[in-house]
Amino acid sequence: MTWTNRFRLWLSILLSLVLVFLLVVIFNQRQHTIQSSSATIIAPRVQVASNYGGIVIKQYVTVGQKVKLGDVLFDVSSVSLQQDLANRVKVASTDALSIDTAKGVLTYKATISGTVTQVNAQEGSYLSATQPLATITGDTGRVVEAQFLLTPREYALVDKGAAVTLRLPDNTS
Repeated sequence: MTWTNRFRLWLSILLSLVLVFLLVVIFNQRQHTIQSSSATIIAPRVQVASNYGGIVIKQYVTVGQKVKLGDVLFDVSSVSLQQDLANRVKVASTDALSIDTAKGVLTYKATISGTVTQVNAQEGSYLSATQPLATITGDTGRVVEAQFLLTPREYALVDKGAAVTLRLPDNTS
């Protein structure tokens, strides 16, 4: 056997071992990876609504606007509120709502910090009781909800309390 043949033999053995090593590593990674069939990022959402119907006399927010906790969103003039106040019904202000008893005006405030994602009321429009004025999507507290379809063998690989790494479509985790 010549030195050239010996060199080729050792090179082919070395390349075969490297190939087997790489295939084993890839196989092990795939054995410990589970793909989700679907995933959704869920953010807290709050609808701003009231027990009193009325006419929107002032709109302070628009879609896409950032709001902080306590920011004023709408002023609504309500005849039914005025009637309740005239009949001496006690109506109290809350964190989400300030009541001007002299004018019969409801002032709605943001109950979470976030972004206004929907506005259902414009100045001059009438809203019935419980009809939402706007929707605010919170800036914090987002979670990922995913559905995984596992075979019994894959399910057996998942240890209780094991660490999980979620990789999003943009390859961030």
